[in-house]
Amino acid sequence: MKKIKILFFAAITFILIFSISYAEDNTPGQPRIKKSAEKKVQPTETVQGRVIFLNNESIEIKKGSTEITLYFKDGAIFVNKTGEEKTIEIIKLCQNVKALYTREGDKNILQKIIVLKDSNCIKK
Repeated sequence: MKKIKILFFAAITFILIFSISYAEDNTPGQPRIKKSAEKKVQPTETVQGRVIFLNNESIEIKKGSTEITLYFKDGAIFVNKTGEEKTIEIIKLCQNVKALYTREGDKNILQKIIVLKDSNCIKK
C-alpha cells in the first residue's frame, strides 16, 4: 500500500511538472519557437596583445604564443589612446591593443578595440 501511494504521488508530480512546462511553451497567441532556434547571446571575451596582421575583413592579435583572428562587423568601435572613438584607420601593425569580441558560429567578431601603445615597427 505504501508503494502505491509513493507511485501515485510521483505520477501526479510528473504530470503537474509536464503540464506546466507544456503550457509555458504553448502560450495562446504566441508562435511556438524551438529553443534551439532562439539566438543565444554570447558573452564578450577579451584579448590583449600585438597586432600582427590587418586587412579590411579581419585583424590578428598575438599574445605570447597564442594568435587570434577577429573579424570586423558593422558597429565595431575603434578607440585611440586618449579614449576617443575613431575609425579603423587608427589600427596599425605592431600596436598593442585590447580587443573585446564575441563568438558567432565559428568566427570571433570584434566588438571594440582600444589602442594601448603606438606601433614600434612602422615609421611615421
